Amino acid sequence: MPPATTQPMKQKLESLQVGRGVAAFMVLLFHSQVFMRVVHPESVFTRTFGFGRTGVDFFFVLSGFLMVYVHRRDFGVPKRLGLYAYKRLTRIYPVYWVLCAVLIPIVLLAPWVMQNQGKSTLATLLMSVFLIPHDGARLIGITWSLEYELMFYLAFAAFFISVRFGLVCFGAWFAAMAAAAIWGPATLNSFGVPQVTPFILGFLLNLHVGEFMLGMVAAWIVQRGVTLRMPRALLVSALLAAAAFAAYEANFLPADRTLRSVTATYGVLAAIIVFAVVQTELRHPVRIPKWLTLLGAASYAIYLTHYLVVALAVVVAAHWPALAAIPAPLSLLLLLPIGLAPGIVLHLLVERPLLVMFAARLQKWESNVKDGPPIVPNVAVG
Repeated sequence: MPPATTQPMKQKLESLQVGRGVAAFMVLLFHSQVFMRVVHPESVFTRTFGFGRTGVDFFFVLSGFLMVYVHRRDFGVPKRLGLYAYKRLTRIYPVYWVLCAVLIPIVLLAPWVMQNQGKSTLATLLMSVFLIPHDGARLIGITWSLEYELMFYLAFAAFFISVRFGLVCFGAWFAAMAAAAIWGPATLNSFGVPQVTPFILGFLLNLHVGEFMLGMVAAWIVQRGVTLRMPRALLVSALLAAAAFAAYEANFLPADRTLRSVTATYGVLAAIIVFAVVQTELRHPVRIPKWLTLLGAASYAIYLTHYLVVALAVVVAAHWPALAAIPAPLSLLLLLPIGLAPGIVLHLLVERPLLVMFAARLQKWESNVKDGPPIVPNVAVG
């Protein structure tokens, strides 16, 4: 997978940073339905934002794209593996562990606050803290997606050994995943994981894995110098297609949201959107408002904290029925900024200082690495 030289590559794609923020907001919209079902069970807002879960599909495609885009010159350079691991692990774990340090005492002493009564054991807590794939409760429910991120990061390291080795590994993985999707068990769990034994095998064969690979292909096409005359037209078309399919799914498909066809469709559409967004930025640079940049930068922290806010809001609503007197639209308008705020605060006070500290150490490490290309700074990777 050689890098292209026909088109200059920007180190940081602001549009994808904004895309991360939009995806995090979509997931918040999706989970807001949980609160609305408690406070206003008859409201249209209890079922309007089902499409919001596709923010996770976008995150997976985006991760695959950025791994190729950021590390394109590291392929076949094994000595860069240590730097790669440092960047990826410091991006995922530190701020998450800060949050775990706050949440674990709550789970142990007041599990009702997080609606976690009887769901967590010592084993599942430890696996949650270290983001080890498992078939059980998680400290923060949405971290199942981070388990996929880390699995993908581990597999992606094969390209540092050699491009051919990486292609063989991912080719075999894709073939096994496709075979499981075509001939595997029809029954899937709530995360779309095939019901096969052992659990880790089904986890590895989840179609979400293919979304990372779609992102990798999109990045490879960009780096081959492929350009579009009208990237905005493709972007608008892809967004309209995604909206149309979301409406079709909500009204005509079974309530089982683990259908393989649904995951595959959203994955392909997300890959087209990412490709079109990048093409648009490369061809038509735009100035991004600072508040959108902040939303993108804080997207990981928002992703980690938003459902905790929703869960707490559900507990409050259960003990304070007066909340039902607030009109449904106003309840939603109040919940959304409250859902965003803790993540933004966590980013500004904890995540950003940690990233600055780790970046400084990375620069010192880089100065000791000889005969290798410069390290591309961390960009929008969640």
